[in-house]
Amino acid sequence: MRRFKRPDFDPAELKRLGPERATQLIFDWWRDDTDREAWFDHLNGALYWIASRAPIQDDPAPPRSQPAPQGHARVALISDPGNVRHALSSSADYSNIPYAELGGAGFMLAIDPAPPNRPPDWHARQRALAVQALGAYQPAQLAVAAQWAVRQAALLSLRAAHFDLAEFAEQAALRYLGLLFGYSERDHPLLEDAARCGYRGLQYVIVGRHFVSEPGTLPAAQQALARLATRTSALIDEYALRRRSPRWPRPPATVDAARKWPEGVQPWCELGLSGLGEPLLHGLPALAGELNGNDLCNIVGGLLVGAVGNVQTALCLMVASLIGTSEADALRQKKEACGLVSNVERLLARHPPVPFLPRRTRGRVPVKGGTVPADTDCIVVLRAAQNAGCPHAWGNDGNAPLTHGCIGRALIVPLLAELLHHTLRLPGLDVTLDPLTGEELKPERLWGMGCLRYPLRYDREKRLVQQPLIVVMPLKSPHAEHAERLRRVIRAGAPRIQWALDDSRHIHMAWFELSDDETALTLRTVYDGDFDAYIQHFALKVGDLFDQLFASIDVALPLPVVENPDAFVETIRRYNRAPLGGYFYSAYPNTDVAQITRHPGVAP
Repeated sequence: MRRFKRPDFDPAELKRLGPERATQLIFDWWRDDTDREAWFDHLNGALYWIASRAPIQDDPAPPRSQPAPQGHARVALISDPGNVRHALSSSADYSNIPYAELGGAGFMLAIDPAPPNRPPDWHARQRALAVQALGAYQPAQLAVAAQWAVRQAALLSLRAAHFDLAEFAEQAALRYLGLLFGYSERDHPLLEDAARCGYRGLQYVIVGRHFVSEPGTLPAAQQALARLATRTSALIDEYALRRRSPRWPRPPATVDAARKWPEGVQPWCELGLSGLGEPLLHGLPALAGELNGNDLCNIVGGLLVGAVGNVQTALCLMVASLIGTSEADALRQKKEACGLVSNVERLLARHPPVPFLPRRTRGRVPVKGGTVPADTDCIVVLRAAQNAGCPHAWGNDGNAPLTHGCIGRALIVPLLAELLHHTLRLPGLDVTLDPLTGEELKPERLWGMGCLRYPLRYDREKRLVQQPLIVVMPLKSPHAEHAERLRRVIRAGAPRIQWALDDSRHIHMAWFELSDDETALTLRTVYDGDFDAYIQHFALKVGDLFDQLFASIDVALPLPVVENPDAFVETIRRYNRAPLGGYFYSAYPNTDVAQITRHPGVAP
């Protein structure tokens, strides 16, 4: 059973459709991995023209007396391997200017290399700065930062048995890059917003604008990147200021090194990461040369947006290709993440996180199956399946240098290795199924590009034994009278409650309290194992005591509890509250009550 019955791929359908309907059909194929590959196979690298929704001419629109041309723009789809390499390596025939819609003329991705003997080459200068800055960290240092970031992200992303791999990868990348660049913990929401809005805007420029109408996507991305640039500029200045003039006196409850760090940024020595050296924002001005502060902010924003989105997509595609295979079993046996680096490189080549790139022709360009006129937007298709050594987001065979080859590869591969290592070693890692159809859920991709969501599951109790229970239920009126009744019930029943808790052998701590100005009863516990089994144990052991409690609670529950254990479990589940932000700390996450009480002197 499937939620949607897709018709078989049939390229002949296009011949019967007008431009808009044909574009809709192509977009439907584009979003389905199987149909998209079948269509590309059918094209066999030949030039194809898509009737695009993108504006026919650049904004801003012409004066009111000269209405802007309406209808479809024509975008060229280039998929032949030789044509693809030419598009990515020839700045004489192809321009990167489409990216300027997102980041403006100073956006590194949008700047084309200067022609020979016509300096200055701003693209080369921005690229050289980025390469030099990112090269400040050795692989061993990046591995340490990656391990730290993945552990930080796992605190919330892996708190439940069912989790979203895309969200886990995103949060790890944000922690990793936020650390290395030198942002503060308070900047995390800002980085998150810039990465999400910016990467969606990036995908809109590459593919989305040709198939969908989202007039707010690029402005939202530009505003998010502007907020990030404002904060980045302030931090760069404060790093420079603290170097010249350390804070005095030393901030309370901090190490002496905190005097040279911006306010709110935790010194790396406090995190046990002093071996990393200095944050990137600290050293950027010394590398700037003729680039100004605004250029530095644009470079940082572009690197961060691209890296976070690419990590998110790359991890989802890699895990989706590995899960349930013997290759995954072999990788799981590797004790250290560094042992997966070569595997990550191969997987990236097999599953490029950026499968399409935008270009605009400078003049007439002959390609397989036709000629692309000057000033024509193109979608360049990167098909790893047919292009050995095909350039992609982090790949290049080295034979022909790419004018816009990825410069963040060395920075990102250690993080991907750590993420892949951590994910594959989750106990019982498995796919999740559609609750309606039973189909295996695959990564959800935006416009056939970035992975937005990839639901997976694992045996959470094997990684974190304890779970919190926070049940808050309203009292009946009058509140004061029923609050007093509950005090008497607990006072009288405390020995029996103690016996039931000891007998369960899976409860670490438990207590009742009156909350919300004594208008609600709250039960808080930390327990091991399965929720249903835990609650049913008390329904059967002390059901009559809960009957007394529920006599004062304004909740519909059939009594007695002992005869309605399933209803009791569902009532507790309904009023159970998750910890704020899903965060729950345990000093001994893999130790259950039975293990603790076996130690001499621990048992009561």
